[in-house]
Amino acid sequence: MREPEISEIDECNQCQAEEHYEKTKKCTDCGCLLCVECGSSGGGKCDKCKDKQPKIADFGTFVLVSTDKTESDRQKWLNERRLGIGGSDVAAILGKSKFKTPLQVYMEKINEYDGDFAGNEPVEWGERLESIVRQKFSEILGKEIKSGIGAIAHNQNYFMRANIDGLVEDENAIVEIKTSSEYRAKSWLDQEGQLLDMPEDYLLQCLHNMHVFGSDRGYIGVLIGGNKFR
Repeated sequence: MREPEISEIDECNQCQAEEHYEKTKKCTDCGCLLCVECGSSGGGKCDKCKDKQPKIADFGTFVLVSTDKTESDRQKWLNERRLGIGGSDVAAILGKSKFKTPLQVYMEKINEYDGDFAGNEPVEWGERLESIVRQKFSEILGKEIKSGIGAIAHNQNYFMRANIDGLVEDENAIVEIKTSSEYRAKSWLDQEGQLLDMPEDYLLQCLHNMHVFGSDRGYIGVLIGGNKFR
């Protein structure tokens, strides 16, 4: 159950600004009381706890905050997702997603809705095929695509999170890998099999992740119906 919001405190442990006393939050780590502004800007953590959070590396434009999404640390990865807005959240927040509503995103963030799709067959096969599709994309580009980047956060707007599927380092370009059923092929291809404009939800995800990573370019590679790569 979500802990009820506290309505009044004597002092925000971070900014001590009296004008922010109306509504408050607790730091998700130490439990100290924060005004809403400080609690939101820190991704739910006070500055002291945010600085303590494990950061694998700081690359200037972004901070690597966790390891790759392996089964052993899946719960940690899910917890990280709740601390901010990720690329897959953006389309839903803007009302552009066919899979999730803005309310569901909100409920996920306050831990009252399970947004983990583990066990969902399309998600499972998407994850299984990701490395194969990435390898094909690497062959087409003629460049190495680095994988296993992990969960990252924008180093200034810490609530902005991203999980990217690959990186072309010499172009400072991120790579997003998608798999799509034949049923959704019309979202990608015209009747002659030519690529249409990018589906809006994936475009928004890519643009968000580019901003978090500080990228100059973003690639999206998709395997459609199991036998068409675009």
